[in-house]
Amino acid sequence: MRLKKTNIGPVGRLGAGLPAGAAVGTVVFGVLAGSLALAFHPGLYVLGSAVIPSILIGLCVAWKKGKGTNIPPLFLDELCEDQNYTCQPCSAANLRVATEMVRPLFGRENIDVEVLEQWRLKNPQGFMEIVDDTGDLIACFVIVGLSKSFMQEFLAGHVTEKDISSESVLEMKSTKKLSDIYVSGVMVKDPGGVGGGVRTRYLIWSMLMYLKHHFRPQDRRRFYAVALTPESERLLKGLEFSIASPAKSRKDKHNFYSLDVDIDRWKKLLHRVGDLRAGCKMNYQRK
Repeated sequence: MRLKKTNIGPVGRLGAGLPAGAAVGTVVFGVLAGSLALAFHPGLYVLGSAVIPSILIGLCVAWKKGKGTNIPPLFLDELCEDQNYTCQPCSAANLRVATEMVRPLFGRENIDVEVLEQWRLKNPQGFMEIVDDTGDLIACFVIVGLSKSFMQEFLAGHVTEKDISSESVLEMKSTKKLSDIYVSGVMVKDPGGVGGGVRTRYLIWSMLMYLKHHFRPQDRRRFYAVALTPESERLLKGLEFSIASPAKSRKDKHNFYSLDVDIDRWKKLLHRVGDLRAGCKMNYQRK
């Protein structure tokens, strides 16, 4: 793999080498102070004479040791602030890519891409993808409205996500009028590690911008989601979702979560994620 060396600057270089410099400086100080104390009468002037050389030697060691680190360029790009992501309505091709990515996680609970495509055709603006500047998919999410009758059965646990048909999915115009909204298909590419954490932050920020655009935060809405994996369970809990329907009473045997979102909650979540608009452009219509 091709590697890049980080350009950390003078202050960053000293900071990176500080542990080594401090260790060497401490040893030098001890040796000098002890030697001077033996050669001359112990006193503050002896300690003072040992301090300056110890500091200078420690700084030299810190400078030498604090070089840039060789890391993969992709990881470097994800850690920098100058991202170049775009969140936009999902294409049929990327919907297929996302479905294949999550298949190992969801197993038999994974919904066939042909079924998801029928949902997408019913409400194209409900399916959103996040891509990098090369067009590669890094995350996606699905936010749709479901018919009142199906939502009641879904909340009660009598039906599962796999039972959702295109007839139950509402178009965006009708979805905007609902107070209960379903969140599905949340996916982050390689979610583990720091890089995955960066992508997850952009996912959550994009979802908040999406909610602001389509569902006025001033109007309280309740968003529902099923936790199919331990990772999604942690994410929902981290976003302060609470269990609306416990797994033991449901056909799918998964906890069904809900979160009430008003303007105060929206602002709180945005504050936690941070302002990422410089690194991600929102397109609400497919170009």
